[in-house]
Amino acid sequence: MRRDRLTQLIETLDVKNTEIAGYCGFDRTNLSRIKSGARKISSGSSTASKLIGGMYACAVARGELDALCGMVHTDPAASSDEIKRAVSLWLFEDEDNSQTERKPRKRAASFRTFSGRLDRIMNLTGISNSQLSQLINADASIISRYRTGVRIPTGVSGIAPKIAGALWDRISRDNRQKELAKMLKLPEDYLDETWFAGWLCEPDTEAENERSFAERMLGAFEAVHGANGITLPDITDITGDDLLKDDADIYTGTEGFRLAILRFLGNAAKNRAEELLLYSDEGMDWMTADPAFRNKWAMLMGICVKNGIRIRIIHNIRRDLNEMSDAIINWLPLYMSGMIESYYCTRPEKSRFSHTLFLNPGEYCIGASHVAGTEENGIYHYYTGRKELTICREQYDALLSISRPLVSMAEHPQEREDDPEARTVMSGNIRISINETSVQVTHLVPPEISLVFGHPLMCRAFRACVIMIDAVLLGPRNMRSAYAVLTGIEKESVGKSAFFGPCA
Repeated sequence: MRRDRLTQLIETLDVKNTEIAGYCGFDRTNLSRIKSGARKISSGSSTASKLIGGMYACAVARGELDALCGMVHTDPAASSDEIKRAVSLWLFEDEDNSQTERKPRKRAASFRTFSGRLDRIMNLTGISNSQLSQLINADASIISRYRTGVRIPTGVSGIAPKIAGALWDRISRDNRQKELAKMLKLPEDYLDETWFAGWLCEPDTEAENERSFAERMLGAFEAVHGANGITLPDITDITGDDLLKDDADIYTGTEGFRLAILRFLGNAAKNRAEELLLYSDEGMDWMTADPAFRNKWAMLMGICVKNGIRIRIIHNIRRDLNEMSDAIINWLPLYMSGMIESYYCTRPEKSRFSHTLFLNPGEYCIGASHVAGTEENGIYHYYTGRKELTICREQYDALLSISRPLVSMAEHPQEREDDPEARTVMSGNIRISINETSVQVTHLVPPEISLVFGHPLMCRAFRACVIMIDAVLLGPRNMRSAYAVLTGIEKESVGKSAFFGPCA
């Protein structure tokens, strides 16, 4: 790969290694090793595919697609696949595909999931679900679930080694070792029963994570329909009356910031503010490090939405796929309320300073600017003067003018019947439709609301688990209500909602 060209692309997009690695779906150190040449990759590798896909997603998100296409000499109006292919050809222009073949690794990683490995081996041996089930004395339906990825065998059950033993016996009986070695791209003498069992039964952590995400997401979807009947606590029970009446104009450090936020949201909810304008690119410790505060914050956000307060948020798009997945799960009920307008800023962000601007127009505002990393001892201003509030509103509007909508809403959703490329899955009263450029989540019963996610990273978060969603449509059984957690009904909080940043 032309490392100089990779560096040019990253400089054109004006992103740091951490951010572009997030778009690519791997660690920053991995990208650094690729840039330095410490790690060699080929054009047909999965790493190259992730790298090119991340570059494309980053260019779209930053409005730099024209610059990207200009560098790789292709038309910005071309399809995403054509553009990615042009990027690949440009980056790997000097690759010699006739180089000496690589030394094989003993632990071939040709198949990412247990279900993928099992299906390929069963196809190779010509063994059916029912035949394999008879050999290991199990029900054919469980083999079907393992093969499709609906379920994954646990170590406690001991069934995976039995499957491996039965399949190896069939491979040996039919003399298919050579075919297996060719499929795995390994020398035949690497293969024996011990190696095969270890490869087939290798821990399937990534698939478990995808399944867990899919189940939690479905739980969030199911929670939307039943959320209206939840009773929220009294505001003063959350904040205390003294904090609502506090007249301080400066709060210091993380604990002070938390108090300022409780005062800000508590008064907004109590006085039924018309709208709240939120932005922050600070780190998330102020929200995630203290579970008690996080629950109070979540309850007040829920009360604001239930009281009809419209919330406009400019989100912080510096999160990886897992963090975005958590965001979708934790915030879908709020978005389905129709009270949230969300945006993301298109201007490249620098990391020397962090900023916060939480504004209840004409009433009060929390404002802060810090050298990044010093927020724990920083100063947070609580503005109430008319002049200061006018200036804060002007600053927020200036930021909004260089932002784009992250999620759009339609009150009369239509199914994507005219889109042959769309993939649709159903869960109760929720329909999820995914195509190359957007995700549409529709609530099919009143209130009939459809949310459209258009940011490339949001689309990736949905696409990464759509197969798992399709496979585990189990309904609300054994699923935690995301709305209950959001409103503090459950004591245990879910994972951090990091993608939307601290302000959301």
